[in-house]
Amino acid sequence: CLPPHLRQCLCSWNSYVDYKIFLHTNSKAFTAKTSCVRRRYREFVWLRRQLQKNAGLVPVPELPGKSTFFVGSTDEFIEKRRQGLQQFLEKVVQNVVLLSDSRLHLFLQSQLSEGDLPWPWARKELESLRP
Repeated sequence: CLPPHLRQCLCSWNSYVDYKIFLHTNSKAFTAKTSCVRRRYREFVWLRRQLQKNAGLVPVPELPGKSTFFVGSTDEFIEKRRQGLQQFLEKVVQNVVLLSDSRLHLFLQSQLSEGDLPWPWARKELESLRP
């Protein structure tokens, strides 16, 4: 499985950053061989929590911090976070247990927005991640 590739998009009209995830894979675990989705940082937090719930003793990689205090430019912070999210996804897709989680597949390949996730508790859980 080739690791997903992230690009950031500063969506200034809503003043948040989302990340465009490109996935190109030859893994039979995924229904589509290529996909492109946009995800916000808090959706990565949600994904990590879900992976932790289902992974048992398998360690789930860490996410980059959510620090609002950063020395340097906003662009530099966004790029460092993008790199951290890229590393997170690369580690996740290299782990067979995590790769088999259906929530990961939905996260990487579904165009559903956070409010449209099919699990009834997902929206409430994502709401709790809002700043």
